[in-house]
Amino acid sequence: MKFWTRFPLFRFLIPFGAGILSTLYYKPLIINCIIVASVAILLSWLFTKNKYATGKYALRWMAGIPFYTAFWGIGCLLSWLTDAGNFHSHFSAFKEHTTIAVETSEPASETKKGIRIFAKVKAIKNCEKWIPVRGNLVLYVRDTSHQLKVKYHDNLLITAKFHPVPGPSNPEAFDFREYLRNKGVHHQAFLDKNDLVILSDKAEPNHFSLAYDLREKLLQKIESYINKDESGVAAALLLGYEGWLDPEQELSYSNAGVLHVLCVSGMHVALIYNLLALLTGWMDKKRFTRHLKYFLLLNLIWFYAMVTGFSPSVIRAAAMISFVIFGKWVDRNASVYNLLCGSCFLLFIFDPFLIRSTGFVLSFLAVCGIIFYHKLLLPLWVPPNKIMFMIWELTSVSLAAQLTTFPLSMFLFHQFPNYFLFANLIIIPLSTGVMYSGLLILVTDWIPFAGIIFGWITTKGILLLNLLVNLVASLPGALTTDIYISGFETLLIYAGMIVFTLWLTKKSLLWLQLSMIATILFLGSKILATCESGSQLSFTVYQSPKSSLYSLMDGNHSLIFNDTSFIDINSQNPAHLHLLTKGTTLKDTVIISPDFHYALQLDSLNRVVILSDIKFVPKNSFPTYLKLKTTVILRGKIKISGNDLVSELKPSQVVLDNTVNKNDSERLTKELEQLNIPCHSVNASGAFSLSLRN
Repeated sequence: MKFWTRFPLFRFLIPFGAGILSTLYYKPLIINCIIVASVAILLSWLFTKNKYATGKYALRWMAGIPFYTAFWGIGCLLSWLTDAGNFHSHFSAFKEHTTIAVETSEPASETKKGIRIFAKVKAIKNCEKWIPVRGNLVLYVRDTSHQLKVKYHDNLLITAKFHPVPGPSNPEAFDFREYLRNKGVHHQAFLDKNDLVILSDKAEPNHFSLAYDLREKLLQKIESYINKDESGVAAALLLGYEGWLDPEQELSYSNAGVLHVLCVSGMHVALIYNLLALLTGWMDKKRFTRHLKYFLLLNLIWFYAMVTGFSPSVIRAAAMISFVIFGKWVDRNASVYNLLCGSCFLLFIFDPFLIRSTGFVLSFLAVCGIIFYHKLLLPLWVPPNKIMFMIWELTSVSLAAQLTTFPLSMFLFHQFPNYFLFANLIIIPLSTGVMYSGLLILVTDWIPFAGIIFGWITTKGILLLNLLVNLVASLPGALTTDIYISGFETLLIYAGMIVFTLWLTKKSLLWLQLSMIATILFLGSKILATCESGSQLSFTVYQSPKSSLYSLMDGNHSLIFNDTSFIDINSQNPAHLHLLTKGTTLKDTVIISPDFHYALQLDSLNRVVILSDIKFVPKNSFPTYLKLKTTVILRGKIKISGNDLVSELKPSQVVLDNTVNKNDSERLTKELEQLNIPCHSVNASGAFSLSLRN
């Protein structure tokens, strides 16, 4: 039996997913998608009716084209219809408004500066008239005291102006706009807590509101029975709630390669399923109780997914286990690959944006690795006893999952935990025990002293868990950092892995040749990137909070200019990822003092002049030449006028860095506009980059 015949859902998932991505990236006209999908569905029906796809002399490849095209068109349509921004009734069409009526779509989360709320816009007040609208909006409420309590499904009235979510302020920075776009959010609003009113008439409770209310009660139990320092890990491990998690502890888990333990994922859902299956095993004896068992299992799995916040990895696992449960219910054993593809189909139908969710994609790849590579790795060694077999089985599972996730992880996070194998061997069994003891707190706290006993056990287990994680993360060489591979190189790694694996299983010379081609292309891409970085020359002014930060990249070396409050070049520095992407190494750092004045000759035709707290430009301090283009960078308190600046330096353009206050920035921008001199405010427009050689 051919591969395509054995896994029918897989061959239709590819064009379906391609259709979703086509709409997200290229935005084809909806009428074209409708025409293509309609014609393809019609041809599919005709081919099926006339048995072109099943007849003796059928051209099967030709018969498959309309079927695949139909699924591509359906994916396009579904993705387009899911995005409320494509409709004329979207709230952004109404610019003039006084009040907005919204309904919260998830519980509010606390930030350092206040509260963040995701909401659905229900109506907008325009010219004293309420107009029904649609769309999603993210609200940032300035309330550092966090006294405002907003729950899921609350109806709110807000008085605020909404704005499109801006793109990244610095080159190669995290694109929060794309992150929100994947959640169907295109606009944001900033408001004070006095600009928000929580209405007394609440929306009708649904299963989501019940689940969130239950999670609040379960969090209260965790807080009551587990010590404060360990409650953050317990809440993340049991319920997927990360609000209490210590950032430093979370970083240790990431550096040790076991962060997945704190993210409720497929492993947690599988543990819950195994526990529920064990508790309901007695119900298989009678027909009625057997049906009741599978009905309960399905509902309890999805209820747990709701309680944990419906993270992408959880709903993928819940959907896949649901297919397994349903198969057992009807006495059918389906291929695990079809189960995986079926769960993806189901989830993409309800939320096409999941296809771009990092958590979902990593979870999907990990399951693919475990399903396929685990059975290849396990027979490589036959352990002499049961204990060694359990250790080897866990090792092979960790290796299989890491094989399919490490390329994407390096592309996204630019690091690799070197001791992930050792860490998972000790952390996964211990975290499983901690999870079960924590669950016992939640279900047995009504029994006298049970909550106290299991709370003590869970607290000690988390203490040991944190100790071991911190130990692994602090070992020399625990983390390889500053890894950069491009998106094209990531695809080449996956392509090489797939064809090399096919060579190992099929022993065909063609697959070995293709894997060698993928390797050569990868090495060629790296060599080309090195050559390009060796010829680059650029100067960049970054948007850095309340500080000055510049970089000069000349070939493979870079020079950093920064004030004393921002010296370290680490992953939190806006320049870090930009330098890493460009393939440069830091050669030196220049400290910018309050009276810093500096002229930097980039080449024979271009120079950069940096002026700090400038009131006037001393005569002949920076001589000007006819063919010399001068880019002036101003920082600090600027009292000089635009006319004086232009007359003394004759700049081709002026850049105001992040330390220039708003009033000076607006004044200088207007004055320079009148003189036809381009002016770039980093605070308002993001980073500035002057590229002389790419």
